[in-house]
Amino acid sequence: MPVASHEAGGQTIWSLLEQSIARWPDTKLVFSTSGEEHVRSFAELRADALRLAEGLRRRGLKQGDIVVVQLPHCPENLVTFLACMAAGLVFVPVVHNYGPAEIGFMLRQTGAKLLIMPARWHNFDYPARARALAEIDTLQCIAFTGEAVPAVDKALAWSSLLADQPLSDVAAVDLRSPCMIIYTSGTTSVPKGAMHCHASLIAEAEQTSCYIDMLTHKTMLQSAPAGHIGPISSILRQMIFGFDIVYLDRWETEVGVDLIRRYDIGWSIGVPIYLNAVLPAKKAGTLPSFDTFMVGGTNVPPALVEEADRAGIRASRSYGSTEHPTVTQGKPVEPLAKRARTDGSLMPGCGVRLLDDDDRDVAQGEPGEIVTSGGELFLGYFDASLNATAFTADGWYRTGDIGVMDEDGFLKVVDRKKDIIIRGGENISSKEVEDALAHHPAVLEAAAVGWPDERMGEKVGAFVRLREGAHIDMAEVQRHFKDIGMARIKTPEHLVVVDEFPRNPSGKILKTELRARARAAGA
Repeated sequence: MPVASHEAGGQTIWSLLEQSIARWPDTKLVFSTSGEEHVRSFAELRADALRLAEGLRRRGLKQGDIVVVQLPHCPENLVTFLACMAAGLVFVPVVHNYGPAEIGFMLRQTGAKLLIMPARWHNFDYPARARALAEIDTLQCIAFTGEAVPAVDKALAWSSLLADQPLSDVAAVDLRSPCMIIYTSGTTSVPKGAMHCHASLIAEAEQTSCYIDMLTHKTMLQSAPAGHIGPISSILRQMIFGFDIVYLDRWETEVGVDLIRRYDIGWSIGVPIYLNAVLPAKKAGTLPSFDTFMVGGTNVPPALVEEADRAGIRASRSYGSTEHPTVTQGKPVEPLAKRARTDGSLMPGCGVRLLDDDDRDVAQGEPGEIVTSGGELFLGYFDASLNATAFTADGWYRTGDIGVMDEDGFLKVVDRKKDIIIRGGENISSKEVEDALAHHPAVLEAAAVGWPDERMGEKVGAFVRLREGAHIDMAEVQRHFKDIGMARIKTPEHLVVVDEFPRNPSGKILKTELRARARAAGA
């Protein structure tokens, strides 16, 4: 049995897997995808992962090479993740709504040799995406899961990557070297690759023991989109704590409620839209086991947490990011006022400071930019030029959010310093939307802001100033974003044409005033 090497006092993700199989042999992983359910054990995933790791080596992938994966929650997704950990490759998960523009940027920036995606999944046209990407020189092949392989250059079946024999020598890895890159939108016009290592990912999973110990029913529903860091954290928590997880590939309320009922699921993590969706069934008394929800990823209305509490779900807010996954977390046993009106207290091992514009600590109760530290903090961005502004001089991560700490040590996020939109838990760069709008011949100037939305938290709102005599409407904006290959999630859903923008004395557009207009319109 191959065992991964690791530094004294630390573990690799592969050695954690081996330990989990020995300690929790009956742990189940249920994948509900495209109307089908597949049940796997960690031992079964491990066997396939070793065959895939050997197959990737035979195709010339060497330790440190990068594999980009755009798959939903399915066995192949986790098998690929584990194979990368066994072979010392770098795993790059991609959310399903990123299109050729975003994926192409990732492939070119990283020099990835392999792209894996479904041949078919719901209404997404993956072969069309692949045809737009096949011309990238560094990309050697595009592997498709499923029985049919589309007619695409460099295409092959995922199953053909599985060798007859398993990998015999699991890679020895440095716990602090990158093993995963997750691309996230921020203030830049292109996605930013946040690098994590074995040590940071395991630290993130281990520190949630203070939350998991409080659960009455530990089977979990994981419906956050694959490609986020949350599902990766969940799989590692499952290895450490031995509970079952049911993975739902795309949120559908009827399916989600049915899974909760049939598998006696007790808790979940997600954005407000998921919590809202299960409340009617909980109020009707049909979900007796489901009593805990960790909610975050966007603005969380206190009223939602209070409503959930009355229905019998102990919801609590959390705060984190791709770069630092869980900074604070409300606990199920804490008072409702803290769970509903703050973003929780610090997780073990995490540090938070609140700074003014001169990087001085603010007084308790005063707002300041949230900067964080901790073992689960990312290594930095793949594009190292971004790191100078991402960290303070003494190494704390600048979140770009404004928070207030109360006298009990509970954090409340009150504003956003970074110019991003958070739609259903997905970060969207305002600048990326603005740059795309500026490419339209009718648009002279554009500003994108978060438009309040009860269901999604925020949607993309666009204010545009047009060239003389030009005209544009929402249908034309949607057509333009589709034509340039932008992800649908980044397409504006609210459009306002203005004669002039509000500006400060230096001429900069005052986004605060535009956000106020959006809030007034969305009220």
